[in-house]
Amino acid sequence: MTTKSTKARHKRFDGHGNVRIDGHPRWRLICCTCGAMSKALNTHNSPHALVKKFEQLGWEVGASKDVCPDCQRKTVASHVPMAKKTLNDMMMPMVRDDNGNAMHMNDLKAAAAKLEPEQARELIKTLRSTIPPQPKREKKVKPEKPDDPDYETWLNEQ
Repeated sequence: MTTKSTKARHKRFDGHGNVRIDGHPRWRLICCTCGAMSKALNTHNSPHALVKKFEQLGWEVGASKDVCPDCQRKTVASHVPMAKKTLNDMMMPMVRDDNGNAMHMNDLKAAAAKLEPEQARELIKTLRSTIPPQPKREKKVKPEKPDDPDYETWLNEQ
């Protein structure tokens, strides 16, 4: 923060508080977005100490507006889908053509979606021919456990 805003922030805590509780002056903040009230603090502290105490409680103290801890943590619901899409786009690989030009995988998908049905069939044939065949996995056969002669003798003794 700049020095001017810090001075203005501390200057607003000069005096004997903004509320009276049980006849004693106290300082209390009110959130500018939701109207929540902070814990009331003593006026015996210096303005610097009051700002520090409110910040320790999670409040964002400004020169004229204050924001409660809950409002600072709220995510904007309209931004969440856009952020998810952006993250997915960033994680998608880039595709290079023979000339070395890079194209994002999403752009390639969008171009493929606009193809005519006959062109799409040709593209699918080409892509299938470039996919290497996967080797078949052999199933591991578990060896049978050998008969335990000691177990048989133990059973017969019982």
